[in-house]
Amino acid sequence: EIKLRAHYEVLKFEKTNLGAGFNLGYSKRNLHLYTKGHQVNLDEQIVGNQLSMHNEKAYLGPSISLKFKDRRGDRTKITVAYEFPVNNKKWESASFDLKNTIHEKNQARLIINATFVF
Repeated sequence: EIKLRAHYEVLKFEKTNLGAGFNLGYSKRNLHLYTKGHQVNLDEQIVGNQLSMHNEKAYLGPSISLKFKDRRGDRTKITVAYEFPVNNKKWESASFDLKNTIHEKNQARLIINATFVF
């Protein structure tokens, strides 16, 4: 997954800063299913008993951050973001045709990050 976060520090105090901005994200997920009891050679691209699917999603959403300074000047940053899917693509496969497509709806996500500097 790749993320880009742009923030502007709205309020600046001596030991605390409050920032606001947005998140932009992209993820590609792969799903591989194998039958039980079958040996798999991972060097091969296509395996006879393998079902492989992939999905790509792009996300966009608002985020806020809060930075704290301790006595030594080290910063701790907490960021909260809520991302909405932009393209919401269906699961696809390069090795077989999907008769019934799998479409995930309402895949918005809440993200909480904490960064500590020592």
